[in-house]
Amino acid sequence: MNRKKLGIAFGIGILLCGLGCGIAFAQYSDFEYAGERKIGEETLKTETVERDIDADSKIFIGHPDYGCDITLVADESVPIDKIDFDVTYNTNEIDLRISKYNDVYTTYTDDYYDDDGNLIDGNEVEKKEIKFVFGTHKDDRDIDTMFKIKDELLKDIKNKKIGNYYVPGFESIVIRINPSNYDRVEI
Repeated sequence: MNRKKLGIAFGIGILLCGLGCGIAFAQYSDFEYAGERKIGEETLKTETVERDIDADSKIFIGHPDYGCDITLVADESVPIDKIDFDVTYNTNEIDLRISKYNDVYTTYTDDYYDDDGNLIDGNEVEKKEIKFVFGTHKDDRDIDTMFKIKDELLKDIKNKKIGNYYVPGFESIVIRINPSNYDRVEI
């Protein structure tokens, strides 16, 4: 008797589960893709930051890990001893800081050994580098960001849509430098 009741309950469970999946599929199959949804677009700001550079250093630009595009532009209007950064970023997510680090170090070139196995030092070369590193992500915005995404998702579900939701950090970075220094920059 117990086996019969258990079998009936199991059969009803499978029937209800199948029925529920069918109804869910019917409900969600007519959803449309809403595309990319940028959360916090109203807080995007574009700012120009100018930094000094010296005449003979190699210039390295550290790429921020926030999925933005960096564009290097040769611009005659930028003075030869300056570099300009046009940064579009989300003020709620990013503390904009462009830190500059100067490195000076010595390297040796053309080291070789003579026929007796003695090391002969090559030329001593002093290398100069400038490194620019972009600002940091604010860590205290996680809950706020989650609720903004939730609100946008629920609004889209009401309209039978669903999208790809993201909060921009750095939107774009355009680096403008005098054409005479263009070849010195490495991203």
